[in-house]
Amino acid sequence: MVCDVLAASGLEPERLVLELSEGALASAPAADVEALRALGVRIAFDDFGSGIGALDVLRLRPVDIVKIARPFVDGAGRPGHERSVLSMVVQVGTMFGMQVVAQGIEREDQREALAALSCELGQSYLLGRPLPQAPVQAPVS
Repeated sequence: MVCDVLAASGLEPERLVLELSEGALASAPAADVEALRALGVRIAFDDFGSGIGALDVLRLRPVDIVKIARPFVDGAGRPGHERSVLSMVVQVGTMFGMQVVAQGIEREDQREALAALSCELGQSYLLGRPLPQAPVQAPVS
């Protein structure tokens, strides 16, 4: 289906990022995930850390982007255990050569803490509101 959509839209595969939850990544056949990546499509592990086997999924299903779940980001501005766990997640993603995106940054202290941990990308209302969807034109056939 992804190949059909890419062909119909003319979109370059490298411009497509598929965000998959832990459950979707864990249940997807490894060959399918690798076939998408071989096309150039990037795979994002959405809400990393929200499930029980997040590290195991990362080990079994290499991805291009890891999106840190909001509960981890909530503790970013606080010293101690929560910040240490967040630091570890950023380091693991970086060590595996993944882009790391922090989701749900809502306070300036969180943004500053994430920057200090070398998390360069974020997604939140603090950083910018979603834009309206542009009309998509694709063949109907």
